[in-house]
Amino acid sequence: MASYIFIIVTILISISTLFFSFLTSSGRIARLHMKFWGLSACWLFGVQVTVHGKENWKKDSGAIVLFNHTSFFDIFAMAGFLPDMRFGAKVELFKIPLFGAAMKRVGIIPIDRQRKEKVFEVYQQAMKRLSQGGKIALAPEGKRTSTPAQLAPFKSGPFIFALQSRADLIPVVIVGAYEILPKGQLLPNIQKLISQLHLYVLDPVKTDDLQQDKKVELQNSVRLKMQAVLTLKQPQI
Repeated sequence: MASYIFIIVTILISISTLFFSFLTSSGRIARLHMKFWGLSACWLFGVQVTVHGKENWKKDSGAIVLFNHTSFFDIFAMAGFLPDMRFGAKVELFKIPLFGAAMKRVGIIPIDRQRKEKVFEVYQQAMKRLSQGGKIALAPEGKRTSTPAQLAPFKSGPFIFALQSRADLIPVVIVGAYEILPKGQLLPNIQKLISQLHLYVLDPVKTDDLQQDKKVELQNSVRLKMQAVLTLKQPQI
């Protein structure tokens, strides 16, 4: 039942997003739609989200948010509980009728993993959003993984983007999303009535004084910090 309700909610939010996007260019309306969509998913599927390190989330300050990606529920939780954020999403999702159009209108970034030149072109376009105080969430692992306790190797794209834009990096470690909706499972939270999901917002990483030749060092440093928190907080299964 919850899944059917969520599909209806997603359709209604998509329609509302498209309607209001033609009436006003205010980003606040788009952010409210995304927040309600994320909160609705968490409420309908019995997921309680706790945010740790809220003091590291600076409002009205542009940043690239890097998160470990094991579940589509990562997106719901961050959309609902971390404000003022846009996501990078695989380009195939933009082909979904209505939903894809709504994604474009709220500023979701299309990521075509098969064409790297297109990814960097999109990153260039997103720099304006960062300069205006927006936050862009990217999965440095490149895709969802099936190893909730172990980060996959990081891709270089988000770090090249960070160095070019001089934007802060905000690592976010997500614990509990894989157990709620692992890759390949259709319905969230099928084994429990209530599940816990934790968002650990780590200290921002400055990039404005780093040169391009520091990319690998930056990439490895951020991965080590995220893995340390993941190892400490990930429940043993």
